[in-house]
Amino acid sequence: MRRLWLAVPLLLAVIAPAHGAPEHAEIAYVSGERIWAARADGSERRLLGRGAQPVWSPDGTQLAFVSGSEDESQIMLLGAGAITPLRKGVSDQSPAWSPDGTQLAFSRFTVRGRRYRTSIVTLDVASRAERVLVTQRLLPRFEYVGQPAWSPDGATIAFAHARIDRESDIRPDVRTVPAAGGTPSTLIRDAQWPAWSPDGRKLAFASIRDRNGKICTSDECRFAGEIYTAAADGADLKRLTDNEGDDAAPRWSPDGSRILFTSDRNLPSRGAIWYDSEEVYSMAADGSCLTWLTNGTPASVTATWRPASGGRFDPGSCDPATRAPRFERPRLPRVRGGLWLGRQYEGLLLADVYRWDLRYDDCARFEGCPATITLWTKTTCELVP
Repeated sequence: MRRLWLAVPLLLAVIAPAHGAPEHAEIAYVSGERIWAARADGSERRLLGRGAQPVWSPDGTQLAFVSGSEDESQIMLLGAGAITPLRKGVSDQSPAWSPDGTQLAFSRFTVRGRRYRTSIVTLDVASRAERVLVTQRLLPRFEYVGQPAWSPDGATIAFAHARIDRESDIRPDVRTVPAAGGTPSTLIRDAQWPAWSPDGRKLAFASIRDRNGKICTSDECRFAGEIYTAAADGADLKRLTDNEGDDAAPRWSPDGSRILFTSDRNLPSRGAIWYDSEEVYSMAADGSCLTWLTNGTPASVTATWRPASGGRFDPGSCDPATRAPRFERPRLPRVRGGLWLGRQYEGLLLADVYRWDLRYDDCARFEGCPATITLWTKTTCELVP
């Protein structure tokens, strides 16, 4: 399965009020199992708390997010506590606000004995009343649903439906369902991560139609995505990105001028290797003016705009190469043998330490990255049987 961006629940910081009228709008994103806030130009980075998959409410006053483990998680509000209970065998994911801020849509994965199912659920924030819109049994075809997105008029919810084909490749589609309940319909094939434009005329999404790269685990494979837009009826597809990395999770700015997304393009994953090199990017709605907002360790993912937090959504510079790396040094164990390349080596950042292994697998440069390096700090007798 593709990794879920989760974190252990800890006490969260209360959202700090904005002072004055900032020029650049604010975003939130996840890095190192923590939720961070920053401006649209990458400045004023600050910690909000522990969690994953953040999304701001339409008025910018509430932040919904996911807390828990991969198997058991719940939806929370920053500074206000749980929205869904934490239950054994239940994982609530991917919250999305309704346009009026009164409801949340989310995906739910449920395990009951040998029965597995996924669902798209809506929840009234005030009463906690739930409505299940879509239910999908996982077996036998390994099908699941997730990533809901509410249309600006509140009438429709787009979501991703995926299954594994005969070649063990994950094949996603974007589907829609009436928010009041009804029969789902397929909108765009080979697509996931749907996001409505503020005027409701377009959808941004990640498409695998180009087969531009493939990442495999022990039991399945998935194709790397590219960011596309399409008309609300699924027609008029336009490709915005073209690279060997995996582009995902697009989000429109409140004025529709820019799109946030996550990508590992500076050091793409190859085969079954995870480099944990995802960063947050911003581009104009037509794919121009690409910039790198988070260059550093650990990986940064799932960014969201904060409405009413500033009037500028552009990054101030369209040159991603100007983004200096931010390094968060992993906690180092006692290293036998003293192997140490420093926190940075030929453009690679020390991204992870696992027991006695030092892993340089994140790139400080936008392009021209060298091969990753892993140092095993063991004796020759331990390495050679």
